Amino acid sequence: MSLSRWTLICALLLACSSNSDVDGVDLVTEVLEEVADSSTPGDMTQETSDTPLMDTTPDVAPPVTDIAQMKFGKFSLWTNPIEDYIAINTEELGHEDFTKDIFDLTTFGGRLYFGYGDATLNLGRITPIEIRYFSDPSNKEYAFDFTSDEEQIDRYRQFGDLLIIPGLDATEDGLLGNVYTTQEEGEWYKSRTLENAWHVHDAVILGDSLYACGSGGSLDDYADSTVHAYVWKSTDGGENFEVVADREHPNPPGDQRHVYLMPNGSELYVFGYHTDGTGTTYGTSYVLEEDGVAPFAELGSFFVLDTVILDDAVALVVGIHIEDPLRQGAMLMENGIVTEYPGLHDYTVLDAEPLGDGRGLVLYLEGNEYPLLDTGGWPTHVGVLHPDGALVEVADFLPSVRPTAIAYWQGRLYIGMADGSIWRATVVQE
Repeated sequence: MSLSRWTLICALLLACSSNSDVDGVDLVTEVLEEVADSSTPGDMTQETSDTPLMDTTPDVAPPVTDIAQMKFGKFSLWTNPIEDYIAINTEELGHEDFTKDIFDLTTFGGRLYFGYGDATLNLGRITPIEIRYFSDPSNKEYAFDFTSDEEQIDRYRQFGDLLIIPGLDATEDGLLGNVYTTQEEGEWYKSRTLENAWHVHDAVILGDSLYACGSGGSLDDYADSTVHAYVWKSTDGGENFEVVADREHPNPPGDQRHVYLMPNGSELYVFGYHTDGTGTTYGTSYVLEEDGVAPFAELGSFFVLDTVILDDAVALVVGIHIEDPLRQGAMLMENGIVTEYPGLHDYTVLDAEPLGDGRGLVLYLEGNEYPLLDTGGWPTHVGVLHPDGALVEVADFLPSVRPTAIAYWQGRLYIGMADGSIWRATVVQE
């Protein structure tokens, strides 16, 4: 669930953290610039200069089964799975100034899925965005069995034998949004029933229901910048959705979105933002209730940039502490109780993936300053985080291009990069 998957990831300036919006949320920020240029090319470097250009390590799975007990070797370039997307759009646009991020890596049904695209420049209308995956770690060629109707695939959510893609920005006309679902060895199903949806940012399971969140409104709302933030619910497995929370824009004109969902215990938490006519961005945190969303203040002055669901009761919330100076942060949430995750206090989380046993695989950088800028390389680490606060490092990496996504697949580590490449490390045999 990569933090670079969405253009909200930008530099935030502490404006007046003592102020409150109409719902009592006191996260006030000003959007200035992107943290890093995701299209900047560069060579990957390790601490030594003998890194192979391509992965030449033996394709042998490790004898140890617990990733926390493994030690991985150097990362090397494994494959470039969106070369066609980059080439076609470069020729069509006449430049390379578009998003090339590998937004998310996730394992499901024995496959390694990844996301890509550019919803800002609507590149799905030039090169249709396919749901791409790898089925064998010894084969670097991707496959796909479904083409989305989206500008960008930037998030996968997995719940048991169900894999979900929220339809970030549909290529189709009309005031409807999409959610895509599949089961292991099944076909993809697209539900185009999300009323008034312009963007669908997230989708999760809580209990027997499928929820989604995003933004939209009528054509008049579009013209007047009176954007609504929505939560939708489906009780029939995604075949039909209905609006269960409709938050009108509190101070139009401006944008507004619910961006991240997080089931935690019996509650569903909803995080996002809204902007006003002055260009100020207000972070929003809510909990879903029967008649809509209610403010959730337990996170304090914290601007949420991602949620990682470790199990039914425990989740990691990644974002920015709105204080002087601003700093990156990761909060652990268990049944609605929030604590700062101690092992990540001095780091910046780029991405994290649940391991399916209550632990998470986390991709993080040294330093917690915000914004964290490129200083000639990205000192990257991979670790296993435990709900008790322990963080066990299993690999490190010093690339010159920003890492974006992490996955552990069939005994190997995979890192997606901002230039569209995927790098891999295998276990060091001792």
